[in-house]
Parts: sequence; C-alpha cells; structure tokens
Amino acid sequence: MPSDDESSKRLKSTDDEVFELFKATKSKPSTQRSIVFGLNALATSAVPVYLYTAVFGVGLQEQGIVFAVVTLLSAYVLNLAYQNSANSSTDKLIHQRQDTITRQSVDSEARAKAIKHDEVIKRKRAEIASSTTTEVAAFAIVYNNVLFLLAATTLGFYVFGNVPTPFGYILSVLLAVALTSFNSTQ
Repeated sequence: MPSDDESSKRLKSTDDEVFELFKATKSKPSTQRSIVFGLNALATSAVPVYLYTAVFGVGLQEQGIVFAVVTLLSAYVLNLAYQNSANSSTDKLIHQRQDTITRQSVDSEARAKAIKHDEVIKRKRAEIASSTTTEVAAFAIVYNNVLFLLAATTLGFYVFGNVPTPFGYILSVLLAVALTSFNSTQ
C-alpha cells in the first residue's frame, strides 16, 4: 500500500496534468459549445428587435438593415462574453472541485475494479472537468442573457425612451452588449 506522501504526490501530479490539459484546450471551445453559444447569442440579440417592433411600432422593413447589423454585431460580442464568463468560471471551479477526490474513494474504486490508482484519479478528474464545463456554459448563457436583456430593456425604455427610435435601438443594444461584455471579463 502506498504511503500518504506518495499518494498525495500522485494526486498532485495528476491534478497538474489534468489542469494543463484543460488550459491547453480552453482557448479552443468545442464545436458543439461554439454552436450553442452562437445560437443563444443570436436569439438573445434578436429579442430587442421584437420589443422595438411591437412596442415602439418600428417597421421591420423600414429599419431592417439597422436591426440586422446591430443584431449580428451584438450577437458576436455576446458570444465572446459567454466564452469569457465560461473560461474564467471554469478555471476557478475546477481547482475547487479537484479537492473532492479523496484518497479513500480512489482506493476503494481501484480495489473494486482492479485498476491502477492513477487511472482512477485521471478518470475522476476528467469527469469533474466535463461536468464543470457543462455547468459553467449553462451558467454563462443564463447570466449574460439576463444582464443583456435587463440592460437593453432599461436603456431602451427609460434612458433612451425619448430618443428617435432607430438611434434609441442602436444605443440601447450596443451599450447593453458592451456592459455585458465588460462584466464578463471581471
């Protein structure tokens, strides 16, 4: 049976390996995650268009080009905000959650399945990293969507309510997405 010192060294080296693997791939989000972020950003950025056409009576045909350009630009920036939020939260959470793997759980699973401790540790850390990444992506989408929609609505109805409608739309959406993007880097 390995000593406590050997076991802790093994846990530490495996922790470093998994974290380095995560850091190497974090700047390159998976295709699935990029698609989810992109579609969510596009749908969320289109909500103010509905508000301006339904509430302020702006014709979609009259201001269609303005709506399209601002929506696509805000969707792109919102997508970047999702990625910033997800990456910064993932770093923090993976470090915190790696401590949940105890020596007792590794020993019992290694004995039960007759495999090496290192393999059990790597598998458990990969499971934690995978679930953490999924949770953080969902949180990033919800948090940034709420912030963006709240800011766009507040700016559109209260701050820029008396500004001519196309300019109010442009200002409210772009300032809301700028606020969301700035907040995602904090």
